[in-house]
Amino acid sequence: MKEKHGKTQIHLLFYVFMIVSIMTGYFKDFSMIMILIFIHECGHILMSSFFHWNIEKIIILPFGGLTLFHESLNRPLKEELLIVLAGPMMQMIGYLLLKCWIKDSMFSYYHYLILGFNLLPIVPLDGSKLFQVIGNYVLSFYESQILTLFISMLTLFCLIFYCLTYPFNFILCLTFFFLFLEWKREYQRRKFVFSKFLLERYQTYYPFKKYKTIFGENTKKMQRDYRHVFYQGKKCYSEREFLHRMFDFKRKL
Repeated sequence: MKEKHGKTQIHLLFYVFMIVSIMTGYFKDFSMIMILIFIHECGHILMSSFFHWNIEKIIILPFGGLTLFHESLNRPLKEELLIVLAGPMMQMIGYLLLKCWIKDSMFSYYHYLILGFNLLPIVPLDGSKLFQVIGNYVLSFYESQILTLFISMLTLFCLIFYCLTYPFNFILCLTFFFLFLEWKREYQRRKFVFSKFLLERYQTYYPFKKYKTIFGENTKKMQRDYRHVFYQGKKCYSEREFLHRMFDFKRKL
């Protein structure tokens, strides 16, 4: 489904969209969309470089790009929040600068279409990442993860039903199919992602200043940017002590 060029991958949907645009005489529109997508992804890349995040790959799609990172799930929330917001902010700045030279009214239409679409809370769009980051400020990692998946699927179904009232659009159908596959992949990975979150906390010391108390053994109450104290009966364990006991027990099994 993807063609690799180092860290950059061009998705099959991109080629389909480009060919359809050329065949139907909309290559100018396609070019304007690609300019906006390029500016948008530059925002994510520049902000992630500022915080020294490692970029795993960049996937180019017809409705936007996906910048994927090879990073700890326990990086500070404020860094991830700024990286997510940098894309839409850079696109808005780029649009305001370029609209002085690009007089075509469709340029404004595509700008707001791409911006609005990417801010939808659907995995893997920016909106779902923003929703999950904000959720992590008030909920546990696990709760935010599950809520994001639920809202993502609900929003996707609502969008599909809404679009059924319009004439059939091949590109739109492919886009919805891609989003569903991405949601399914993320749903299947949910346990692995949560285990990775716990394993990172077990292997690495994070100097978080905020504390949270958890009664019992419910690691699903663990929250990002917090250090935890576990109370079991009359005993108290630090986060690393508790995770050490938990992972050591699993190894013995």
